[in-house]
Amino acid sequence: MIAASIRRPIAVAMVYLSIGLFGVSAYRRLPVELLPDVSLPHLTVSAGWPGASPEVTEAFLTSPLEAAIQQVRGVEKVTSVSKSGNTSIEITFGRDTDMDFARMDLSERLAALTDNLPIGVQPPQVSPYVPEAFLQQNRAELEYTITGPYTLDVLRRDVEDRLKPDLLQVIGVGDVRVTGGRQEELRIELDENRIRALGLSIPQISTRLTAMEIVQQAGAAYSADGLLRPLSIRQRPESIDEVLNLPVLVDRGRIVRVRDVGTVNTSFEEATTYYRINGFPAVSFQVYRQPRANTVQMADSVKAKLAVLERSLPRGERVISDQDQSKEIRAQLSDLGQRSLISAIVVLLVLMLFLQSVSAAVIVFSTVAFSVLITLNVAFFLGMTLNVLTLMGLAMGFGLVVDNAIVVLENIYRRRRLGEPAALAAENGAREVFLAILGATGTTVIVVVPFVYLQGELRIYYVPLAMVVGIALVASMFVAFTFIPALGAKLFENLAPSVRAGDQPPAAPWIARKYSGLIRFTLRFPWSTAFVTVLMLAGSFHLFNKYVSRGQKWGGFGTAKDYITINIRQQQGEPLQQADDLTRFLEERLKEMPEVERFVSHVGERTATIRVTFPDSLQNSYIPVAIKEALYQYSTGFGGSEVQVFGFGPSFYGGGGSAPNYSLKILGYNYEKVRDIAQDIAGRLKVSTRVKDVDTNSSGYYNNEKSTELVVDADRDKLSLNQLTVENLVNQVK
Repeated sequence: MIAASIRRPIAVAMVYLSIGLFGVSAYRRLPVELLPDVSLPHLTVSAGWPGASPEVTEAFLTSPLEAAIQQVRGVEKVTSVSKSGNTSIEITFGRDTDMDFARMDLSERLAALTDNLPIGVQPPQVSPYVPEAFLQQNRAELEYTITGPYTLDVLRRDVEDRLKPDLLQVIGVGDVRVTGGRQEELRIELDENRIRALGLSIPQISTRLTAMEIVQQAGAAYSADGLLRPLSIRQRPESIDEVLNLPVLVDRGRIVRVRDVGTVNTSFEEATTYYRINGFPAVSFQVYRQPRANTVQMADSVKAKLAVLERSLPRGERVISDQDQSKEIRAQLSDLGQRSLISAIVVLLVLMLFLQSVSAAVIVFSTVAFSVLITLNVAFFLGMTLNVLTLMGLAMGFGLVVDNAIVVLENIYRRRRLGEPAALAAENGAREVFLAILGATGTTVIVVVPFVYLQGELRIYYVPLAMVVGIALVASMFVAFTFIPALGAKLFENLAPSVRAGDQPPAAPWIARKYSGLIRFTLRFPWSTAFVTVLMLAGSFHLFNKYVSRGQKWGGFGTAKDYITINIRQQQGEPLQQADDLTRFLEERLKEMPEVERFVSHVGERTATIRVTFPDSLQNSYIPVAIKEALYQYSTGFGGSEVQVFGFGPSFYGGGGSAPNYSLKILGYNYEKVRDIAQDIAGRLKVSTRVKDVDTNSSGYYNNEKSTELVVDADRDKLSLNQLTVENLVNQVK
């Protein structure tokens, strides 16, 4: 291989020119994303049961689902969390499980179980599982909020009609999802007295209304061209009059229609949450990219389009960017560029120092570029993407691929100076260091092999990093033994030998002489080497301990900015309006504080949260602490609602991101027994004066899972006397 490359330098140059062109094309076509898009051997099953307590949910919803899940082939572990009104089940499969077949099998078993679940249970949903460390991979590439002095309905309509259609036309955009506001709906209000007088029931009318929309298969039929085509029935109402004229009873020529027992009006769905910024209503929308689309290019196009569309919005409306994954990707690309520049400067200085040749420096640096381009080619054909981990691998490999080229070129230079012909020096110089470079590169590649054997869910994410580093190192060795000898023979062809026949070898360079002297000294005084090493270690520890900040840069997983969080929790069964009224009261107080930069409110059925942020000029000052105390005083005037005010950031915890919190998880098979153990431990902890609060619940989240419920105990004897069934009773109560 080495000899062939030396004899045909033009062919080598053409090959590497093709590699370079293909590499540039691969770089432009490689999808750019934040994290690798991989599928783990995990699935999540979720189901809702509005109004059910955790105990009832666990007994009548979670347990049947778990029993069906256990029958799926390949299941190794099932973990469930039952809360008020919903359940979430995480399923772990074996590593060699066919996930497509497993998901299909699981969906079929859950579909067969749906009819046997309690009335009111929402159908179970199967979705891919994403580990907590990579939850942001499941998030949208771009998230925005539109807010202004208008109602939620107007804001949502503006997003749906003015922004969404145009954003969907942007190249790379896969979907735009709108959250917040209330969707328009048809509301049917029935007269219960008239229904009973006509001998009807509400479930009968509900069944007739549901049957108005039918989409189902109805067999097959031959078309005019003789082909057998599937036949389906699709029916849905087209107008309000069609709903009003729907017959619900036909008896001896008498027809009772919906208009006879009720009215139909257009309205908006009931609000279940509220979202406001600085007291104004807000609606969010998320932009998702298409599979294998370039995140950075897509984000740039969307932002440019939004800049134009925002001018057409009504006065006072503004679009706020909440999340932009392209910024982090750009930061990674910038970091890679900085590393590349530093490596190039180091290579240039080293080669200029030893070879006194700009041409040699250019040749070595070109080998680095070709190694990276080869890696990009392989990554493209393997279906990989440019993301945080693969870019990290390229940045790591960039400094390593330089070594092989330098060693080969320096040895060719040395042999040429010893008097060998240029072609022979290139061949012998490369062959002489082949085993050494092969061993050195192999030991470096071995370092990344353990990534392949990582255990757990993060293994799949770090395999691309190991692959990129390994490919770059192997590519650098290939370039070093083909490209370097071919160009080295041409570069050193006119180099005059420094040693002729019968001459004494030239004196070693001054750096080599200094290094030889240092080696002789350390061999003569070995303990001095150990002493200097310990002294340098102690000195570096002293400098680190004295001058290096250990705040956010070294130990923080929290935030470097001050903010306040107000948590409001209502009692079970309290209306949404009560939580919203309390939130609005606190918002009015915040509007009176000019020091507050922004406050964002989220109001749910039982909980509400307000996050208060401050400008940079007030960070690390007493003002956030004073505002926190004022908000706490406001919160004490409300009975029946639990209001908690927390401060986070340097002003509250002296540089830390948040207050220290600890959690204990009690596991077991009996929910009641586990709860009793947890409550016993909580009682013991509350006695300690160093413990501020203990929140005992079944999932470890902020909301307390303990709730009360009303139980209807059916008397079957009395139901039989009135010719009723339990199902009739349940439908009527529902």
